[in-house]
Order: sequence, then C-alpha cells, then structure tokens
Amino acid sequence: MNIIPRKYEQEIPYEVFGKSVLNEEKVQFTGTDFWWSDEEMKEVILMLVFSIGLQRLIQILPDQSREELVSILLLGPET
Repeated sequence: MNIIPRKYEQEIPYEVFGKSVLNEEKVQFTGTDFWWSDEEMKEVILMLVFSIGLQRLIQILPDQSREELVSILLLGPET
C-alpha cells in the first residue's frame, strides 16, 4: 500500500480498500484494543487520514491534541 495523506481529501482507490482489513470484516474491539496487527492499524489510520486530508484532521483534533502535535512536529517525538 502506498497511500500518502495530503493537505486535502483524496479518493481511496477501490483496489486499496478491497485489500484492506476494513473490507475483510476483521474489526474486533475488546474495550481497550482493536484486534489488528500494528501494520493493519497503520493501514487503517493512513486510509482514514488520506480520505479526509491533513487539514480536516487538524480541524477535528481538540485544541490540546493540536498543541501536542505541534510540539511533536517541532521538537521530535521523544520530547
């Protein structure tokens, strides 16, 4: 899968969605975790952000999350 989220929404190619965990009806939730591998979780998150765009993601995030995201982007993930 080579999905790269951009500023604005993009259409997910059907063949990408067709091969995704979302199409396989593998979504299970235990109350704290989804039963997906790390790779499957990454794929789902990238597809969702790809479909709404980075700008919309930023608009959706609560203020505190946006502030933390800015800090991570400026200072790195280890701060």
